[in-house]
Amino acid sequence: MEWIEWIAGHAKQNPLGILGLAISLILAFVKIYETFWKDRLSLATSYFFTSHPGEADEIVIANLSPIPVQIAYWTIAWEKRWYALRVKDVDVTPEDPFRFKVLGRDSFALRFRDNDKFPTGGSVAANRRLVLRLHVFGRRRPVKLVVGAS
Repeated sequence: MEWIEWIAGHAKQNPLGILGLAISLILAFVKIYETFWKDRLSLATSYFFTSHPGEADEIVIANLSPIPVQIAYWTIAWEKRWYALRVKDVDVTPEDPFRFKVLGRDSFALRFRDNDKFPTGGSVAANRRLVLRLHVFGRRRPVKLVVGAS
């Protein structure tokens, strides 16, 4: 408890020092918030799958953060759920997944037509979920987005 008495004694002698300490702590918390919370990468997905042969299936990637995101490579697969023991993953990535950029607070649509279309129902979707993995430049691990998860 000596340190509390020491601070109280110095606060009486120099109140501007305590004010400076309080302001610097507030600014430090603001900087930590901006660095780790406000400007973090935040992506979401939406989708539209159709069974009509002429129309394209679509997965929309929305960038909710103000920072643009450059995608180097992406994969899409039906992955088994944690409780499905005998089910295997099904990779449905097109032959040539392309690079793209999603600007801050913008969206990008992945369209699957003709040969790129993949099964979206029935036995392939049973006990599986559709997972889109985005390999972002500057990140070690890919960003994993579950398509259709609320």
